[in-house]
Amino acid sequence: MSVMMKLNYLLKFTTFLLTLSITLADNLLDDEFFRELSDNPSIIEAYNESPTVAKTQVIMGPLRKDKDEAATCGQLISSRGFEYEVHFVTTADGYILKIYRMINRNAISSGKKRKPFLLIHGFLESCANWLYTLAFFLANLGFDVWLINLRGTTYSTNHTKLNPNTDDEFWDFTFYEMAIYDVPATVNYIKNVTQYDQISVVAHSQGTIIILIQLSLMPDFEANYNLIFLAAPIGYLADIKGTFALLPRLEILADLFGAPRAAFPPGLAYINAFGGLFCQNPLNQLICLQIFDSVIGFDYKQINLSRLPVYISSIEQTSFKNFGHFAQSVIKDHISYFDHGEDENLALYGSREPPKFPFHRIKTKKLILISSRGDFLATQKSVDKLRHSLNGTSFIDHIISYDNWTHLSYLYSTEGYQYFGKSIYEITQKYFKNGPKNG
Repeated sequence: MSVMMKLNYLLKFTTFLLTLSITLADNLLDDEFFRELSDNPSIIEAYNESPTVAKTQVIMGPLRKDKDEAATCGQLISSRGFEYEVHFVTTADGYILKIYRMINRNAISSGKKRKPFLLIHGFLESCANWLYTLAFFLANLGFDVWLINLRGTTYSTNHTKLNPNTDDEFWDFTFYEMAIYDVPATVNYIKNVTQYDQISVVAHSQGTIIILIQLSLMPDFEANYNLIFLAAPIGYLADIKGTFALLPRLEILADLFGAPRAAFPPGLAYINAFGGLFCQNPLNQLICLQIFDSVIGFDYKQINLSRLPVYISSIEQTSFKNFGHFAQSVIKDHISYFDHGEDENLALYGSREPPKFPFHRIKTKKLILISSRGDFLATQKSVDKLRHSLNGTSFIDHIISYDNWTHLSYLYSTEGYQYFGKSIYEITQKYFKNGPKNG
C-alpha cells in the first residue's frame, strides 16, 4: 500500500471518529451550555454575537488563561478601550451579514474626517483575526474601520428565508457568491452610512480572491474604492507548498465536492476549545507550531508562543462547498468558477470545464499587491502569474523584505507594524496627500 493510500485511509478514519465524537458531545453538552448562559453575563454577551464562540468559552470554562482566547469581535474591541457598533447588511440573495464598526472616541473628538477602511478576512477566519494587529493600528491612526464577516461564518448565519440548521441550501455557496454579493452589498452600505463616495479596502488570503473575482466580473465597481490592498494575493494556487498542497490530490477530497451541503468544519466549538487548551501547555506548543508550519508555513521567530491558544481558538467556519472550491483551484491553478462535473458545467457554463475568472479585465490603477517570499500559499511564482494576467501594472507592487514572512504573518506577527502596517500607512499617507480628495 502506497504512502498516499495509507494517508487517505487514515484521514477517512480520523474524520469518521472526529465527526462521531463531535456529534455525541454536541448532544451531551447542549443543555449544560444553555444553563451556563443564564448565569454568566460575559457568555450571554458572546452568545448574542456568535453562539459558537460562546459555546467555545463554556467548554474551555475556567481553563481560559487569556481573555483573548475564544473571544468575540466585540469583546476583543472592548478589551482595548474601544467601542463598536454592530451593523447588519442584507445581500441581494438574502444572506444577512454582521459587520462591526470600530469607534475611537479620541479620533471622533478631534473633529477630523475619518476615511472608511473595510477589512476582508480570509478562509476559516472572521473579523476577530484582524483584531490582533491591523484593525487597532488603523483605528488609532484615525481611520473609520469596518470589519466584515462573510456568509457562513458563525457571525453571519442569518438569512431572510433560509435556516442554516434545517435548510441545506443555505450552505450552497463559495467565495464566488461572497465576491458578487457580500462585498458589493457591504461597500454600498458603508458608503451610505458614512456618506463617502469611496472607501479603501484591505483583503487577506481568501479576501484577495474575492476582490479579484469581483473586479474581474464587475470592473466598474473599482470606482467605489480609494485604495485596494491585497495582502497575500491569490489568483493562482497550483504552486502552493506544505501539507496543504497534498490534500486536493487525495481521494477524500473528491468526497467533499459532493458532500451534503453543510458547515465546515463540523463541531467547530469543540475543535477550537480542545485545540486551544492543548496548545496552552508549553510541552505541546512545539507540536502546535510544527502543525502550523507543515500545513501553511510559520515563522518561529515572529510568533508569541503564549498567544497560540488565542489563534487556535479563533478558527472559523465556512461551507463544505467553499472548501471544495479551494481544492479544485489547487488542481486547476487559475481561480475558476466551481466545477460541477462535465454535464452540469455544460448546462451552466456552456463548456465541459468551468471558465476562468477574467483577471485581464481588472483595472489596476488603485491596486496594491503585498506579497512575501516565505508564503506557502501566495508564492512568488503564483503572484508573478497574477501580475502578468492583470490589465496593466498595479499601482504598487510591494514584496515584504523579511524573507521568512509567511501567509499568517500578516495577522499574527510580533513585527506586524514594521513589515505590514507601516507599509499600509505610508502608502495611504502618500495617496491621500497627492491622490484624489474625497469627502
